[in-house]
Amino acid sequence: GSAPVGVLYAIVRAAAFASYALLVGSIAFALLCWPHALSRRGARRIMLGGWAGLLATTIATLLLQGSYAGGVGLARLADPDIVSETLTSRLGIALTVRLALLALAGGYVVLLCAWLAHLLRSGRAWFGAVGMVLAISLAATWAAADHASVGLQQQLALPMDVVHVLAMGVWLGGLATLVVLLRPVGITEIAAPAMPQRAVIRFSSIATGSIALLIGTGCYQSWRQLGSWAAFGSTDYGRLLLVKLGTVAVMLAAASVSHRWVSRHRRVLIGVGAATRAADGAADVGARRGGLVGERDLRRSVLVEAALGAVVLGVTALLVNAEPGRTATAAAIKLPAPGHRV
Repeated sequence: GSAPVGVLYAIVRAAAFASYALLVGSIAFALLCWPHALSRRGARRIMLGGWAGLLATTIATLLLQGSYAGGVGLARLADPDIVSETLTSRLGIALTVRLALLALAGGYVVLLCAWLAHLLRSGRAWFGAVGMVLAISLAATWAAADHASVGLQQQLALPMDVVHVLAMGVWLGGLATLVVLLRPVGITEIAAPAMPQRAVIRFSSIATGSIALLIGTGCYQSWRQLGSWAAFGSTDYGRLLLVKLGTVAVMLAAASVSHRWVSRHRRVLIGVGAATRAADGAADVGARRGGLVGERDLRRSVLVEAALGAVVLGVTALLVNAEPGRTATAAAIKLPAPGHRV
C-alpha cells in the first residue's frame, strides 16, 4: 500500500498509546500519590494533553484505517465510503466507543482539576472509582480491536490485554508526571506546596506493582502470539518483540536505579523546587542544596525511564499492526516450496 499512510498510521498508533499513558498515569499519580500535584501547571498540562492527544489520535485512526487497510494514498483519507466502511468494522466500533468515553473523561478531568485538592478522603475514593472504570473501559477499546480479540483463549486474552495496557499507562504516565514535578518550580508557582517524600515512595511501590503486572501479562501474550521459540527469529513479529524486550530490560535497569535512590533517601524530605524558595538560615540552605542534588539524580534516572518508555510505545505500535508469529508460522508451513507443483 501507500508508504506515507503506513508511516503516519504507525506514528498515530504510538501517539495514542502515549496519550493514554499521560492521561491515566497523571490521574493515578494525583489520586494515589499526591492530590496537590494538580496545583502544578505542568501536571495539569500532562493530564489535559493526554486527553486531547487521545481524542486527536482516535479521530486520526478512524480516518487512516480505511486508507491503510485498502492500500490507497492520503488523497482518499476522508473518502465517505471508506470512512463509513471503517465505522462498521470492529476497530471502527471500538474507536467510536473510545470517543464516547473520552467525552465523559473530559468532564471528569475538568472536575478533578477543580475539586481534588479540596475533597475529603471519601470524595477522592469516589473519584478514584470513576477514574478506574474510565481507564479500564478505554483500555478495553484496544483489546477489543487488536490481537487479543482473535485467536486462541480469547476469554483470557482480553482481560489480560486490558490489564497490560492499564499497567503500562499507570507506570509510564506516572513517570512523565514525576519528571515534571521534579523540576524546580517557576516564579508563578513559588507558593505551590513542595512534593512530600511519601509521594515518591508511593509511586515507587505503584511502579513496582505495575512492572510485575506488565511482565506477567506480557509473558502470556508473547506465548499466545508467538507459538514457538523459533518464531522469535523467523517472523517480523518475533523480531519486533525481541527489540521491545531488550528496550524494556534496559528500562527496568533504569527503574532499579530510581527505586534504589528512593530506598536510600526514605528519611530525607524531598522538597521539590526547594532551591527556588527563600532559605531561613545557613543550615537550611545547605539541606536544601543537598536535597536539590538528590532530586537532580532522581530526575535524570526517571527521565531515562520515560525516554525508553517512549521507544517501547513506538515498537508496540508496530507490533499491533504486525502479523502474530503463530499465524505467520502456520501460513509459511502451508505455502508450497519454490518451484513445487501443486
